[in-house]
Amino acid sequence: MVALIFLFAVAVIFGSVLFMEAGGAAADRLRRPTGLVSWLIGGNWPAKIGGGLLIVGVGSLLRYALINFQVAPSIAIGG
Repeated sequence: MVALIFLFAVAVIFGSVLFMEAGGAAADRLRRPTGLVSWLIGGNWPAKIGGGLLIVGVGSLLRYALINFQVAPSIAIGG
């Protein structure tokens, strides 16, 4: 259930950024940088994949540490 809530939150954040970038007149879009969408579809793909794997890896390491190491219950719940 927590994983679904997390994925929903990521989707909402991504959708809100996409909505904010897509808003406005066509003339305004030509004058400003294209933003997140162009950054996602272009550029240095190995760096983007590596950054994503680094984020997932750190999260997995923290989860493993909280599950397998003995800590106070208040710290485990906070983590």
